[in-house]
Amino acid sequence: MEEQLTLRLGEEPDRNLADAMPLIVWTAHCNGDVDYFNQRWLDYTGKSIEETKDWKWQSVVHPDDRQKCLADWRKALETGYPCEMEYRFRRSDGTYRWHLGRAMPIRNQQGELVLWVGTATDIESQKQTEQTERFLSQASKELASSLDYQTILERVVHLAVPTVADWCAIDVLEEEGRGEPHPQPLSIYGEESQNSGAEGNVRSVFGKIRRLAVAHIDPSKVEWAQELQKRYPHDPNSEYGVPNVLRSGKSELYPEVRDSLLVAVARDAEHLAIIREIGFKSAMVVPMIARGRTLGAITFVSTVSNSGIESGRHYNTSDLALAEDLACRAALAVDNARLYRESQSAQAALRESEERFRTMADCAAVLLWVSGTDGLRTFFNQAWLTFVGKSLEEEVGNGWIGGVHPEDLERCLDTYTKAFHVREPFEMEYRLRHKSNKYRWILDTGRPRFMPEGSFAGYIGSCMDITERKSAEDAMRDRAEELSRLSSVLAKTNADLEKRNRELDQFGYIVSHDLKAPLRAIANLSQWLEEDLQDRLTDETRHQMNLLRGRVHRMEALIEGILEYSRVGRVKTAEEVVDVSILLQNIIESLAPPTRFTITVEPGMPILKTERLLLEQVFANLIGNAIAHHDRPDGHIQISVLCQEDLYEFAVRDDGPGIAPQYHEKVFVIFQTLVPRDRVESTGIGLSLVKKIVEDKGGRISLESRQGMGATFRFTWPKSRG
Repeated sequence: MEEQLTLRLGEEPDRNLADAMPLIVWTAHCNGDVDYFNQRWLDYTGKSIEETKDWKWQSVVHPDDRQKCLADWRKALETGYPCEMEYRFRRSDGTYRWHLGRAMPIRNQQGELVLWVGTATDIESQKQTEQTERFLSQASKELASSLDYQTILERVVHLAVPTVADWCAIDVLEEEGRGEPHPQPLSIYGEESQNSGAEGNVRSVFGKIRRLAVAHIDPSKVEWAQELQKRYPHDPNSEYGVPNVLRSGKSELYPEVRDSLLVAVARDAEHLAIIREIGFKSAMVVPMIARGRTLGAITFVSTVSNSGIESGRHYNTSDLALAEDLACRAALAVDNARLYRESQSAQAALRESEERFRTMADCAAVLLWVSGTDGLRTFFNQAWLTFVGKSLEEEVGNGWIGGVHPEDLERCLDTYTKAFHVREPFEMEYRLRHKSNKYRWILDTGRPRFMPEGSFAGYIGSCMDITERKSAEDAMRDRAEELSRLSSVLAKTNADLEKRNRELDQFGYIVSHDLKAPLRAIANLSQWLEEDLQDRLTDETRHQMNLLRGRVHRMEALIEGILEYSRVGRVKTAEEVVDVSILLQNIIESLAPPTRFTITVEPGMPILKTERLLLEQVFANLIGNAIAHHDRPDGHIQISVLCQEDLYEFAVRDDGPGIAPQYHEKVFVIFQTLVPRDRVESTGIGLSLVKKIVEDKGGRISLESRQGMGATFRFTWPKSRG
């Protein structure tokens, strides 16, 4: 529906349709000035179009969302791309609600942007649902992390404040003498109920109500709240609050706490004055019910006061559902803690009869055996008998020894008898004959057994088939030996490569010196000849002499370029902190562009830790090429940067003659030039060197250009590594 509306508004604004939409619709000029809002916006904000058009609409955006909202909108205006964002709008009643905003650019047949059309959809319910799910998930984790009921209750109230309430208290139903929550039927009160006075508890024929946990958004008020509860304990006959919720097992919701309710629950005039001063705004009381039994009740309160830290929120049925869910989880956690303690007590009482079972459970129970105090085995489980293919009668006593591999028997019995003498656990590996008549490796773990009075009762053991593990260990040993051998080979290969690199560097320097020396001699000789024969040289001869020296200088540059090209990736220089803006200024000064030539470095250039020389070579080549190959003395070069996730993307853009698409790959090939070297001095190495440096750093370089439209070289460079 939103896409259809967008298309219609883009082609021919249909504002009657927009006004009928249940979502907010708006349009804006290309510069971002909003010129139209539909009726839904006017009804929601309570403001006119004049009050919110252009950029004045931001006044209804939540202050916490405003900066990002404006940034996203400005980015969309700059790029011309659609955008989507979430933010809160202030409703006419002053409350903020979450909206999902979308902005769509509308273009004409020529592809030109003509206007923006946007929508805003109310997603408050979705946001509340997500927040509720996160809160309850966190609550479940917190509640499951303890089996102490007091700790659980403390966590509940501190989870509730301030997410759900400004003030949260838990009152639990305790059985006399137990000191912990005791589940009771939903109807618990009778004629014999009475107040307990100073203890702040309410007694009944079944038990008492005790406040065990309280939290307040202002921690300084917690002690005061405890004292207030002791002074004015719950009235068991009250028709409101905790007593009523405990009686009925039903929640109470007070969206607005009116003064009449305070009058109804107040014990006396002083009590009324105190609770009026608290500033009750809204309240909920929900039962803690687990397995059909009421354990207590949780009270959630929102307040408003001069301090300004309270929320003053109004609870609704959604809040009540959240509170009931939290209470249910808390009740289950408390009841689980109670059941756990009861289970622990029961286990302690049954420990003597379960000792044998518990000892066996501590072992890795696959093949099981039991021995007496004399070391003779008295029992094998069915898994053992199935494994060896024998009967219990054949294995008991020392019968099992016949299945142990002869090479392992002495070591096996030695370990077994030594452990018996000192009555300590043991572990041993040996081969046991399988029913297939093949031996398989066994891990045998034994532990001594003791009677409740401490007397030694023998051993219990468990065995696991570890044949596959042993085979894997053998294979791993073989592989480790192979890896060790390969590592040695690799180390030798690396050493050889390093030696070859050193020899190559030395060779490069020698070649450079041996080749450059004759070239310099040729250049000097031509200069001397020209000076000595100055009066006898023709203009053509002088031209040829200049060409000769030009070829010599080109050869020197070519040799140096080849050496630099060969060093890339082999020779590493130390990284240092580089201010790219300063680096570019130094490069521009060293290149000395023509007087009327302009080079602009856009702001925002990064400061990064990298190899300065390599980055300098890349920029110097790209900028130098742009100057050298420009067809006008008043040319312009623009250098910019775009920050990506792990990289910076730099761009060097000129307004020169451009490069035809069919040559975009050729320019990066070594020794390739597009212009005769006699017209523009070039070795044909520069761009190939740039490409090799960039790719060695893990980046990429690309060319965007058309004939007569200038050229843009883009390359990526890694950010500083921490």
